Amino acid sequence: MSLNLYEILPEEISDAQASLIADIFMELALAIESHYYTQIRRHLKTFSAAPEEPF
Repeated sequence: MSLNLYEILPEEISDAQASLIADIFMELALAIESHYYTQIRRHLKTFSAAPEEPF
């Protein structure tokens, strides 16, 4: 699944609005990571398989 945020984010916003959007996304990311921590860790383990011998 892919989402292009540049297509949905407004172009012209104030500095305060940009800061608020960044804060909201950060809070959302932290909440998602906290809620789905086990699933995220399990998924990431699939990318870190042990190296083949010889080391």
